[in-house]
Amino acid sequence: MTFHKGLSGLLSRYETLFLLSLALIVILIYANSLGSPFVFDSRNNIETNPHIRISKITLDDLAEAAFKNPLKQRPLPNISFALNYYLHGYNVVGFHLVNILIHISTGFFLYFFVKSTFRTPALKSRYGNYMWISFFT
Repeated sequence: MTFHKGLSGLLSRYETLFLLSLALIVILIYANSLGSPFVFDSRNNIETNPHIRISKITLDDLAEAAFKNPLKQRPLPNISFALNYYLHGYNVVGFHLVNILIHISTGFFLYFFVKSTFRTPALKSRYGNYMWISFFT
């Protein structure tokens, strides 16, 4: 079994179109931000934050980036900022592209979460076409 055949067994044509259109909508909404400068909390968390300025990827550097930041309670975004900085410095396009990918993947996860919720026995009989509800959620 190839990956493509396995994937097509999991997703219908409609779901594939839903997910592609969701990705396209997110890209269209955020595309104008690619060249925008850092604003609001991005200045403190990225531009003036010395802890994300890593020169090599080590566990110590990533741990410092995660927990020695202005917002210690946000380790994953801090690591993301550090990896972005490592790859391309303060080039805002890279930071915004990662943000767009995070929004797309979050939308996909939400779609599948809502879809699986509507497939439970308690809701399945009441909602026949839950794909639309999942998409618009």
